[in-house]
Amino acid sequence: MVTGLNGTPVSDLSPTDGQVLQYNNTDGKWVPQTLSAASGGVSEAYYAVDPSDFVGIRFENQNYNIAMFEDDIRYVTILDRDKGDEIIAPLHLPHNAELLDMDVIFKKMAVLYDMEIALQRKNMYTGSTTNLHYWNTYLSIPMSGMRVHSADLTVLSDEQRTIDNSQYSYRIVVKFDLDNHFSEASDVEVMLYNVRMKYEIQE
Repeated sequence: MVTGLNGTPVSDLSPTDGQVLQYNNTDGKWVPQTLSAASGGVSEAYYAVDPSDFVGIRFENQNYNIAMFEDDIRYVTILDRDKGDEIIAPLHLPHNAELLDMDVIFKKMAVLYDMEIALQRKNMYTGSTTNLHYWNTYLSIPMSGMRVHSADLTVLSDEQRTIDNSQYSYRIVVKFDLDNHFSEASDVEVMLYNVRMKYEIQE
């Protein structure tokens, strides 16, 4: 029989299943207590996709076409549309996270050059993909400053906005609609700087 802990007496009360000993300052003893379940609230969190997270998608017999320029490594783009116009980055969000919104930080410098971006989920067992969100810069007016496209992902069904890593993987796919070959950072007309995901998770 345990009669004391560190010189402090244990109460004579008989514990029930699952109770623990807690020190009661009033009695000066360790007393059996039932712990209340943690409230477990919901917290908001963020996930950032850096330009360096992206990889190029190989097109026919061409080399990978993705580009980050040494004199400006803040963004990612492609070099030549004829050599493949898509890049892709994985998303590693927590299981059961619920998507809230997505921000796309970009620049568009000319009317004739554009970018399409899709938030996709891929079924691990069938390989089929679903666009959870799609957007393009076609109606965006060109300007020199960085811009943000914000997408409200709470409009998705509960099933779609809840991350399910047991059967799906998630990714960002970007397609550039360019006509020219770019060899220098100063020539680039459409730049992707970052993608930011906001989600909530049960604590």
